[in-house]
Amino acid sequence: MSLNKKIKTPYALLILFLFFNSCTGIKKEIRHKSSGLSSSYSYKTDKPFSEYIKDTRKIIAKSIKFKNIKEKTEYEKIIEANSPFEFYPDKKKNKKIKNGILLIHGLTDSPFMMRDIGKYFREKSFLTRAILLPGHGTIPGDLTDIKYRQWIEAVKYGINSFEKETENLYIAGFSTGGALALYFGLNSQQISKKIKGIILLSPAVKIFNESLIKHIKLYEKLGWKWLIVAKDKDIARYESFCLNAAYQVYLLSSELKGEKKIEIPVIMALSQDDPIIVPNAAKNFFNKRISSRKKIILYKNNPSINKNRNIEERESRYPNQNILNFSHISLPISPDNYHYGKNGDYKHCLRYLKNKQKSARCLDENNKDIAYGSLNLKEDIFRRLTYNPDFKNMCDTLYNFIISSDSNSEVSNIK
Repeated sequence: MSLNKKIKTPYALLILFLFFNSCTGIKKEIRHKSSGLSSSYSYKTDKPFSEYIKDTRKIIAKSIKFKNIKEKTEYEKIIEANSPFEFYPDKKKNKKIKNGILLIHGLTDSPFMMRDIGKYFREKSFLTRAILLPGHGTIPGDLTDIKYRQWIEAVKYGINSFEKETENLYIAGFSTGGALALYFGLNSQQISKKIKGIILLSPAVKIFNESLIKHIKLYEKLGWKWLIVAKDKDIARYESFCLNAAYQVYLLSSELKGEKKIEIPVIMALSQDDPIIVPNAAKNFFNKRISSRKKIILYKNNPSINKNRNIEERESRYPNQNILNFSHISLPISPDNYHYGKNGDYKHCLRYLKNKQKSARCLDENNKDIAYGSLNLKEDIFRRLTYNPDFKNMCDTLYNFIISSDSNSEVSNIK
């Protein structure tokens, strides 16, 4: 490779970072510095999950002093949304439970993103638990010094918490959580023989602009730590985005490379229009690295009918709801979600951080003509879709797949 080609990628990244840092127009605050609150937690294998929840709620409560929160109701909503949770089926804690499911949220998110999935599986008599990944749930600055190995330790604790309580364990991961689920899927027998299957929602097998992301540490040394600096109004996820967060996902996804295969059942759901992950990389992993039963739900415009039962294409266009396609963050959220749902109190308009006029139009509750979809839409004004209109149908498919005892399902590739 010539010297010109070697310097081209870092130079392009430098221009990109300068552009974003100069255009957000929002001054970095104390919440953009690490508090150290969420990165020092010790995951003791014998700690009851209920105690882990209490400890984490205290950490989240301490972090609120770094935010401009005045109303007590808002304070309580933040703690509830960001905390780990567990749902026992029928509130029976004393009886041996057959199935358990561990839920893992995505980057800059919180367990709230997996709450609707958790409620669904509780109704199916699963013991349901969701962890909070280190660096999350407090302030965005806590992701500036986090290491992906800390996420792995948190997931390992979550897996171990089921050891004496369920016969079987399933892992469901969204985005970065999907990459973590795959990490443990590749080593399931060494971690726990209880792990019987994996659910992947928009898994971060490979992230966008990977060739740029791997140079991030170079620019951090030059003082650029943030790709997006926003007001962080969302109670359940960070809206500011630091470079280290993306870099750690890149390192985590690098752990998934190789030829080793997953030997337990895997079901994956993703949008063909997702610009955050690389859908083709996820499909390629599905094709080549899963040797057991597998199924994929692929949301796309104009889906085709596929005779192979392991491949199910579903419509991502809902004209009657002004939905043009599915976004990265929409899959795990029910339309009934009070925050992100169809009539939720949150509107995702971060695309217009640099344009107050367009932002106002996007946020306008009276704008009935607003389009919804992924970040790759070319409409003048649109909101990012934050819920899945096919949520119940998708969950039914996930559930039916993982509890199926049919080990003779045909294994095939998708295009």
